Amino acid sequence: MLHTFCSRSRETSEMRCKPKSHDFGYIWLSTSLFVLITLLTRQTTHAEPPRERQIEFFEQRIRPVLIEQCYKCHNSVGTDEGSLALDHREAIRRGGDSGAAVVAGQADKSLLIRAIRHEDDDLRMPQDGAKVDEEVVADLVKWINDGAADPRDKAPTAKQLAEATSWDAVRKRRMQWWSFQPPRKPQFPKVKRDDWSDHPVDRFVLARLGAAGLQPANRADRRTLMRRLTFALTGLPPTPEEIKAFLDDDSPRAYDTVVDRLLRSSRFGERWARHWMDWIRYAETHGSEGDPAIPHAWRYRDYLIRALNADISYDKLLREHVAGDLLGDPRINQELGINESALGIAQYRFVQHGFVPTDALDEQVRFTDNQIDVLSKAFMGLTVSCTRCHNHKFDALSQTDFYAWYGIMASCRPALITIDTPQKLATNKTELAALKAKIKQKLSAAWLESTGQISSRLTEQADKSWTDAIEKADKDNKHPLHAWSRLKAAEGKAFQQTWKELTDGWKVSVEKHRERPYPTRWDLAGNDFESWFGHGTGLNKRPSRPGGFHVLSDGDRIVAAILPAGVYTHLISTKHNGILTSPRFKFDMQKIYVRVAGDGDAKTRYVVQNYPRSGIVYPIQSLKGSHVRWVHWDTTYWNGDHGYLETSTAADQPVEANAGATRSWFGITEAVFVSAEQVARGEVPRDEMAEFVTPLFAAADTNTPASAQELAQLYQAALHTCVEAWAAGTMSDEQVRFLDVFVRSGLLPTRVTELPQLARLVKEYRRLEKEIPVPTRAPGILEADAFDQPLFVSGNHKQPGEPVARRFLESIDARPYQTHQSGRLELANDLAGADNPFTARVAVNRIWHHLFGRGIVATTDNFGRLGKPPSHPQLLDYLAVRFVEEDWSVKQMIRLLVTSETFQLSSRASADAEKFDAPNHLLSHFRVRRLEAEAIRDALLAVSGQLDNTMYGPGVSGGSPRRSIYVSVRRNSLDPLLSVFDAPEPHTTRGRRDATNVPAQSLTLLNDPFVIKQARSWADALMKDAVPVNDQQRLRRMLQAAFGREPTSAELEQSAQFLAELTSQNEQLWQDFAQCLFNFKEFIYVQ
Repeated sequence: MLHTFCSRSRETSEMRCKPKSHDFGYIWLSTSLFVLITLLTRQTTHAEPPRERQIEFFEQRIRPVLIEQCYKCHNSVGTDEGSLALDHREAIRRGGDSGAAVVAGQADKSLLIRAIRHEDDDLRMPQDGAKVDEEVVADLVKWINDGAADPRDKAPTAKQLAEATSWDAVRKRRMQWWSFQPPRKPQFPKVKRDDWSDHPVDRFVLARLGAAGLQPANRADRRTLMRRLTFALTGLPPTPEEIKAFLDDDSPRAYDTVVDRLLRSSRFGERWARHWMDWIRYAETHGSEGDPAIPHAWRYRDYLIRALNADISYDKLLREHVAGDLLGDPRINQELGINESALGIAQYRFVQHGFVPTDALDEQVRFTDNQIDVLSKAFMGLTVSCTRCHNHKFDALSQTDFYAWYGIMASCRPALITIDTPQKLATNKTELAALKAKIKQKLSAAWLESTGQISSRLTEQADKSWTDAIEKADKDNKHPLHAWSRLKAAEGKAFQQTWKELTDGWKVSVEKHRERPYPTRWDLAGNDFESWFGHGTGLNKRPSRPGGFHVLSDGDRIVAAILPAGVYTHLISTKHNGILTSPRFKFDMQKIYVRVAGDGDAKTRYVVQNYPRSGIVYPIQSLKGSHVRWVHWDTTYWNGDHGYLETSTAADQPVEANAGATRSWFGITEAVFVSAEQVARGEVPRDEMAEFVTPLFAAADTNTPASAQELAQLYQAALHTCVEAWAAGTMSDEQVRFLDVFVRSGLLPTRVTELPQLARLVKEYRRLEKEIPVPTRAPGILEADAFDQPLFVSGNHKQPGEPVARRFLESIDARPYQTHQSGRLELANDLAGADNPFTARVAVNRIWHHLFGRGIVATTDNFGRLGKPPSHPQLLDYLAVRFVEEDWSVKQMIRLLVTSETFQLSSRASADAEKFDAPNHLLSHFRVRRLEAEAIRDALLAVSGQLDNTMYGPGVSGGSPRRSIYVSVRRNSLDPLLSVFDAPEPHTTRGRRDATNVPAQSLTLLNDPFVIKQARSWADALMKDAVPVNDQQRLRRMLQAAFGREPTSAELEQSAQFLAELTSQNEQLWQDFAQCLFNFKEFIYVQ
């Protein structure tokens, strides 16, 4: 029985594997580990003399370190701590107070090495900082042992020192690093074996092998290739039928045919989307206390699967991830009726959020850092977030780069976005608007007729709805009927005195309403609306004029309220949604007041530093009722911070959305900031009498009532005027509020039973309104008022410095973005631009890594100085250039790589390869590697016959038979089976997973209920299947399914002996045998 012993490094996820025969059994539990062989390299002859090589080494590897790490404290022109200068040859050898810093040829006796290793507390360099990187130490040791060649024959002048240590000089030196150079398409190298392969990949690989005196291994057998290829492209094992079809195909294109079939398979997108999700740290919750859901996060996963199956170009997907909502030519999915491109920006939302942070800016810095970290690593292989506190220690990245990107990220706001197509969003809008106009026409006619009876209804008081309304108005001077409740029984002088009292009160109220100044006041019924930011199907380009209304979707009642001017989401339908946010402001007030209405769990709140959750110091107010009312908060705690106001329908709150809500709405008319002094004086916004009763008192200016009867006539005239203005569309807000009380109280006819002439129109309206689809929502961000972020001195958010203009990386393009928006669109174009030397290289290296088990650059997420240099630099550049030439096609690149002889090599290493290239950097053979966690779980389902290939939709539990990509990724409760096999925790980009070999994995395969269930299902299916008529056939079939190959006679014999002890009809026995196969190395490894 073939299995694999592996020795690996957790840090690099590299492994060296050697096939070995072993007795059949629970091999997982008895695995031995080989010690990882140290890399041995053959020395090549150099033409240049040793002295020249040593000087070149000094200039490339030593001088930059001395300049950047040492000159500040140890120089000849101002600072020589410990009397030590390191800026010229004589000084570094002379040393300082403690003796010679460098002893040529003897690194072990050089104080410089002891100091940077922190071997002596008195000699620590840097004194108060972390030790320099081990690779830097190794370079210094090598330099000293080789003689410490140093061309610096005299001390620099102050000017020379300043120039050498300036950031511009440091950055220019660092830009010489290979990854900062644009990729160039190289010529194919000459090789010694022209007969082996003319494939481009193979030419580069063979050239490196030949230079090292190595030969490529033989091609793997067909069964091995089929299993390797199928797992690589689909993440599933090939079926016995697929293997047989390949073996039976003798045509020259048999292998290519399989490649094309697998690339066309829907399973391809599921496999490669999971890789991409690692780069983006996909998660469905935010973590921390409560682990709140990221609503609709699964839509992003489905978007990736569809995009990869359709082979959407990589540069297009990149742009969609950065600014998919801003693209001028978005991808439209006509079948689903959605904007696919907008789904890419969900990646911004996969951050972790703390629970009710008391320092909101610190929280924003943390999650914005994560957004920058992921974006720069995933698409450029650079650690831009390392520059939050200072210029990068190793790469040509400045601290201003971080804050330039910070401004881009922070200028956007977390949200749920609507991704439906414009056509879908407009469903029945035109027809409903026309019907609504007809309903309004008939309503106004009915109301005008009804106003003719107002006087008699007031005086007779025979209608209970009127008597109830009058009774309610008695204690409320803002109620339009308050005057009637006070005067209905008054006569003569008493009437006149009371009327004067009421009139005087109204006039005072008018003056109060007009004259009260506030530090900030936004009138959402006017031009201030243009400075706010709205998104959703219910928000129009301009505010609603006074007199808006909503036709109720069911019931006898037609209209519930008449609305003042403002912003409303439900004027056509409560299915329409919206999220409205204010301009960014600094908290310097004591209280904030907003005038709002809403229902269906709509919410309003203030947001501090883009923190999207609610909590004790992040209050959120539910809106209940169609009456526009004031809501307020004390914001003193947040003085000095920045924030904005947000009002949203129930299913559109960024985090705590009511995802099941299909009907919700809000309205907002104004927002006011109130100073502490105004609060102390009681000068706060409130409903004023003048806003509700002006139509009555204004009508009395020319016709002052002298009796209750005349007052009744005045009411009738005032209400008639309001209805006429409503019909004509010329209302004032005061008329709206006056009329609204009569509508809301049922004093005017508003029911179908009262207005049978409206029955047909209302029925048709409701029929069309029901056809409006519920908006399709996805995690995203929204553009707002963009700003340049101040640089935080030493990364301390409490020490803001000068603002940094939003732009790309200064090493590539330092020009500020000329845009009033955040700059995301410009950033997207720069990331995918021709001048960017990283993006194509990083992309093809990621593809290579997932196919071959190790990238050409092993550190897939770091192409900087701390990353590994490419093992085949010319090949990497060739692939990067070709990738762009072939329109960034991921499938084309995969096809190119898997059709190479290099991909099809056997995994058996030659003796020379074992000796001179044990880690297999030169690719003399294929790297044996363990399957990823998802592929292991999916293989369990596939061989047991339980795999459910249903695609797409919300996440499922780990016990589901669906593919692993659909298993929910909840930060506080990750799936244990996937976790034990190194599925990454979604914190940051993980382009290269660990591949550990620990006892917990074997214990999981022995005891996990999911694994046991699959073994039982496999055994049950086998016993019920009539095709295998005896034990030998059952054994053969199980071994074929598990390992993708024919079992040997020895394996069959050993298996038969294992089963002979018990009857073959014992289903538990077959279950145990199935689970035994799951524990074989060969089941979870690919050769």
